[in-house]
Amino acid sequence: MFKIEIIDLLSKIKNADNDLEANNLKTSLKRLIFQNISEYESFKNSGNLDEQTLQFLSVCENEIESEQEQKNNDSIQNSGNIENQKGHTEIENIKRFFSTWNEYFERNNHIPDENCVKIIEEIIRQYMPDRFGVIQNILEMDFNENFNAFKNMLNNYLRQYFAEKIEEYLNSEKYTKKWFLSKKRKDTEIKDLINNIGEYNFDIKKMEEVLN
Repeated sequence: MFKIEIIDLLSKIKNADNDLEANNLKTSLKRLIFQNISEYESFKNSGNLDEQTLQFLSVCENEIESEQEQKNNDSIQNSGNIENQKGHTEIENIKRFFSTWNEYFERNNHIPDENCVKIIEEIIRQYMPDRFGVIQNILEMDFNENFNAFKNMLNNYLRQYFAEKIEEYLNSEKYTKKWFLSKKRKDTEIKDLINNIGEYNFDIKKMEEVLN
């Protein structure tokens, strides 16, 4: 049934009398493809289509993808409020965080306790994602052995933060409602992102691009 319908639509588009008729038929074709992706894949890969038809179908695929992306993103607005004039204040704030963390760390025989966890979580809550640059600056600093332990703990909780964001995205409609081919491409991007996170390579810009 699908094969008969798509061949009929392709024939009608090819023989349409005007652009309006062709565009209306094309809309019907894209709807048919979107609703029958498995049958469409088999039809397209059958080896019975000429190059011109394959190119036309590729155009339809790209349009379907763009339309679906637009639908999924219509209500999504990035309203990041990045603060640009707090350099000195931020450094002092981080010093206070570390000083308090270090007190608990020293008090517990150089083993991070629940209070240390709360401090790290508060840093991430305050600075992620809009002020990730501040955290990057922390990770580039090198004071003493205790500060390195502080950075290592922050690194581990950052990895957890990124992993949770990926999980949220995979369960969101932005991902679950993607068209089949879009989802396949997105899965490859997410796999690369997960590999980078596993190596403590945190790229907030890349994450926002992939999870959008």
